[in-house]
Amino acid sequence: SSRPKVLILGGGLAGLQVGKVLQSRGVRDFLILEADSALGGRVVSGCVKGVPACSTHMLVESRLGSPHPLADLLDACSIAYSVDPFANIVSVNEDGKDVSEEVYNALLRADQAASALIQGWDANEDDMSVEGALRLYGWTPRTPEELAVDVFYSDIAYAGKPSEISTREYVSDAITSVPPNSSIIYDSYVIRDSYFGNQRVVDCLQRSFLSESDERVHLNTTVTQVSYSDSGVTVNTTDGTQYKADYAVVTFSLGVLQQ
Repeated sequence: SSRPKVLILGGGLAGLQVGKVLQSRGVRDFLILEADSALGGRVVSGCVKGVPACSTHMLVESRLGSPHPLADLLDACSIAYSVDPFANIVSVNEDGKDVSEEVYNALLRADQAASALIQGWDANEDDMSVEGALRLYGWTPRTPEELAVDVFYSDIAYAGKPSEISTREYVSDAITSVPPNSSIIYDSYVIRDSYFGNQRVVDCLQRSFLSESDERVHLNTTVTQVSYSDSGVTVNTTDGTQYKADYAVVTFSLGVLQQ
């Protein structure tokens, strides 16, 4: 229709899941607006020296002993995953050399430094970047593998560089994420699939509710403004197109919204 019921802003994993849920509940009248030339958001796949690689981390988590939130989807797509979040990661450098052991050891050292920081940080100290604080606890990355791990760690939780992250916020989040006397522990699983890891999840989600060249998907469509009133939502894009709908679901990350 000329005015869809729902606009889904962003075609990443969150946007795709919104579309899947809406359609499963009988709402087929929606449009997905995605700025890139393909769905998937931050899940960008490619090859490094002929080795399939995914640009995003491939960790998924659930409460220990609870059904995994993605288990049904991963199983339906025949995607292999493991309980060990580090040991099954295959790392390849820009020359195509397997550096998995070096990255694994660097991950362990970074994890030890982060644990020491969380336990030893004084809340009354002046704030500083996580980059600087971790250096005080023995994590000084120098090799390409160590530098990659440095970014890997900060990007998972904060989508930012270590030099841009507040240590006070970092430690506070780590402490408050598990309340005192709580028995909540999270299992981490790493997707270990020869076919681009998380890209497999994107492809499977698409096939579950979208047809090939589905007209409800508008690619290369960058949102510039979102306004709303009692009568609905209006979304403007860089090419001058204006979309109107009854509702809009914004799935952009905080970084995109700030830009």
